[in-house]
Amino acid sequence: MRLFGKVTGPSFRLLAALLMTAVLGATAPACETYDPPPETELLVPDNGKWLAFTPVVLQFTEPIDPSSLVITLWQRTLDDEGDLLEGSEPLAAGCTVSADSPCAEITMTLNDDGDRLSLDHGTFLDPVHGKQLIVEVHAGLKDLEGRERKVKDWFPFSITPDCAPPDPAVPSTHLDFQLTSGVWGLFADLTDTLAGIYLQMFVDVSIEKETGRIWMAGTVATNAGDPGTTDPTNLAVYDDDKGWTVFMTGTMGQKADGSFCFSTDTTDLKVKVLGLIDVELKDFKLDFGMTPMSSEDGRDELEGFMTASQALMNGSDLGSAAAPVVAYGSLQTEIPGTIPRLCDPEPCKTMKEQGGDCQLADPWEPGPGFACDP
Repeated sequence: MRLFGKVTGPSFRLLAALLMTAVLGATAPACETYDPPPETELLVPDNGKWLAFTPVVLQFTEPIDPSSLVITLWQRTLDDEGDLLEGSEPLAAGCTVSADSPCAEITMTLNDDGDRLSLDHGTFLDPVHGKQLIVEVHAGLKDLEGRERKVKDWFPFSITPDCAPPDPAVPSTHLDFQLTSGVWGLFADLTDTLAGIYLQMFVDVSIEKETGRIWMAGTVATNAGDPGTTDPTNLAVYDDDKGWTVFMTGTMGQKADGSFCFSTDTTDLKVKVLGLIDVELKDFKLDFGMTPMSSEDGRDELEGFMTASQALMNGSDLGSAAAPVVAYGSLQTEIPGTIPRLCDPEPCKTMKEQGGDCQLADPWEPGPGFACDP
């Protein structure tokens, strides 16, 4: 079963553990309670984004042996198997909390309880602001009794760059660009947070170039390729009650290098996946960098990050969510005629007739500048 992909995450493991306990509880002989080695969680900032001087904070399930903690930072450039590209060089390697750590530019501070690490990067990561990054906790992490975690852990994050919106009163700051089509194919890899889970959508976008305000209608899509692939030509829409569309707003600006960036306003998303599974993402937001029509075939290219303070599935709390996101401009010939479009005076008509959940306002009034052509 898929949740924007397939479900093998925390709720699945919890169910399996409960079933095993029920089966073995009455027959297995008494034995010593298993005490696992420490595990790690990346804490999402309260505002849903890491800024230039926002520390990267890792929470451990118990106090750790400081001498066993080793951290490496990477730029997230992966091959088709989800591994780092061959020849990838770390941004900072072998960082420790000791005074002779090889990462002098990065300060790592373990709290007095020994269960939370603050990684202060200062200006060290300035060159890769807006890029997808990985903080790696090396295998060998131990608790105070010496129980050792045998595998490494990866956690994706991204530093949101400074990106001021244009000033409506200053025409020279107004945004000037052309999009491939105004519809993006969006892919979010949630597997580092929720194992096996992917999100893919068609996103219809309208941008007011004088103010930088953006409006987005995101429609869930199926992927004809492998779940984790990001080829926009593989996307298709549901034509039954499994379809849904959500509405988001945000602000866009331009960086000094001429590329563009935007952040959506925080919102709570509630959808029914496959028509069966209630999913809620609280304080959901997207942060993107965008280069319009920059690919060889003229597609917009976007790289960014999504966060949610809490993910709920059928009422079960799965914790916070953080995931890398990419998107590509769809060519005009690739845009399904049935997706709700912001420019359409009746965007939800087809989806509602098919039994789907279109969450645009009804009646809908297209705003100024909402156009179905780029």
